[in-house]
Parts: sequence; C-alpha cells; structure tokens
Amino acid sequence: MPPSPIDPARLAALPADLRALFRAQEAMIEAERRRADDECSARLHVESELAASKESVERLELLVKEYERARFGKRSEKFNPDQMQLVLEDIEIAIAEVQERQDDRARRAGTAPSSRRTRRAARAFPAHLPRIEQVIEPENLECPDRRFGAAARRHHAPHVERRNGIPLDTGGHARGTIVRRAVHAPVV
Repeated sequence: MPPSPIDPARLAALPADLRALFRAQEAMIEAERRRADDECSARLHVESELAASKESVERLELLVKEYERARFGKRSEKFNPDQMQLVLEDIEIAIAEVQERQDDRARRAGTAPSSRRTRRAARAFPAHLPRIEQVIEPENLECPDRRFGAAARRHHAPHVERRNGIPLDTGGHARGTIVRRAVHAPVV
C-alpha cells in the first residue's frame, strides 16, 4: 500500500472507529487501483489478440486471392498443379494456425478447445502408383422376363478410384448402370 497522505501522528489521535474506516477506505482504493490495472492489462491483451487476428485475416485473404488467381486467372497466369498444391497447403497451414490460436485462447479462458476439425480434402492418387481396374456388372444381361424386351445395354460407367489395403496399390471400380429398352429402369 502506498503511504497514507495523512500524518500517522494525527491518524493515531483519531478514535478507533474512524481509524478503522480510514484503513478500510485505503484498502478499497488499493483494490480499485488493482482492478483498474488488471482491466488495463486485459485491454492490452485483447488489443494484441485483435491485431494478431487482423494480421491472420489479411494473410488468409491474400492466400484466397492467390488461390482464386491460380484457379480462375488468365491462361498466362495459371499455376501448374504443383504450384496449386503449394497454395492449398499454405491455406491449410494458415487455417491450422488460426485453429491453434483459438484453442489456446479457449484453454486460457478455462473452456474446452474446439473439437471441430476440418477434414483434409481427398487428393488424387499419384500417377506412378499401380492400378487394378475392376468392372462390376451382372453376369447375364438377358432379361429374365421376356415380356420386357431384349437384352439390356450399358448406360454409363462412372469410375471410382480407391486405395486398397496394400501400400502403394490403388484400384478402380467401374459400376455401370444397366438399362432395359422397354422398361427403362436400372437393373440392380
């Protein structure tokens, strides 16, 4: 506590109840000073977090502009796929930094960090990996009920690529839709 502005000899001459009131008032003033100091430090902390957030927003906006330019820019400005991958990785890193900052802020506040995490986008398998093509279609394309017409025909075959359990091995599945001419309903 800072020294009292009143002379201690004059304070000692006061009745005991007035001295107690004076000391209580000094304690209240000191508590108010501490509260004001705490508020000032909290305000400075919030202002620094705000500045850091603005900086990360500017960085994310710059990365988004770079991504849009890479994706939609003029033909002479388009990136090759490796450069596009670098841009996407920069964006993922920036998002992870923002989430980490939010988790740190939540830990300091005493709440649980956010459990939501963005999933990484599925990437195409590298071209150098071996592929196994597998076409899935019915054994017999003949219609079991002769009332509906002749043989079925393949309508289209979307291609789905997936990774097998074996490392460095990918497989593709083509599952076509079989259509009967007279029925026009898919055969399962």
